[in-house]
Amino acid sequence: MSSFIQVMKKRAAAERKRKRRTNHYRKDYERKLILEKQGDSSSEDSDSGEREPDQTPGYYKQQEQLRKSIAEAVDGSSDSDEDLLTHRIKTQEEEVCTGMT
Repeated sequence: MSSFIQVMKKRAAAERKRKRRTNHYRKDYERKLILEKQGDSSSEDSDSGEREPDQTPGYYKQQEQLRKSIAEAVDGSSDSDEDLLTHRIKTQEEEVCTGMT
């Protein structure tokens, strides 16, 4: 019986060790990196949170650029003799169809 108890104690101790090893927190990971690199945090593969700025304009800048381009297009077309919107005259067939409903 004592051998059974010893085996169970060893299993329990091994289980505690395994659980203890799997609990890694971010600050522990960062501490490990600092200790391994002796305080030098610059690395090509490290994710230090520094990102290159995006070359594309933001949402509101894009919207403003679109508004300006549309306004320029409308202003440019007003020089022509044609109106932007014209009144459409119905054909006889369309008048007959609308009269039936």
